[in-house]
Amino acid sequence: MTNQTKIETAPEINYDKKNLKLVGIKGWLLIPAFKCCINPITSFSAIIALLYQYTEIKLSGHSYIFLLELIVAVIMFLFWAYSSILFFRKKRKAPNVLITLFIIWIITDLVLLSIEYIFGADQLFAEKTKRIIPVIIDSLIWIFYFKFSKRVRATFTN
Repeated sequence: MTNQTKIETAPEINYDKKNLKLVGIKGWLLIPAFKCCINPITSFSAIIALLYQYTEIKLSGHSYIFLLELIVAVIMFLFWAYSSILFFRKKRKAPNVLITLFIIWIITDLVLLSIEYIFGADQLFAEKTKRIIPVIIDSLIWIFYFKFSKRVRATFTN
């Protein structure tokens, strides 16, 4: 009698032709892929833009709002960078991380908008008011896409 060790392997995933067409970053998933390339760059440029505006904001007496906006911008930059890495590595948790990112994006913009309104930071309030509706619409579209898309489920499996 010989002593044999049994090596167990992960069960094979059976992809039929229909499911194979869904695997990969293509179709509507190209738009979030583009966002994952661009948004870390635009988030970083937002940090730079905030730093350039510091003296103007300081003179207006709203340096505490500036500090809060800067902290949010740095966190969003780091979150976008992390999400992008997960996205392009097709990690299983990438869709949930992106959904969380979109929700945080909406919440932080609404909170900052409210703070700017309450404390009378008219210039900052006017800038943020212009972009809040597109942020909400964009985020909601992609939250639902990442939640219910068959392509997303088929692609993010690592």
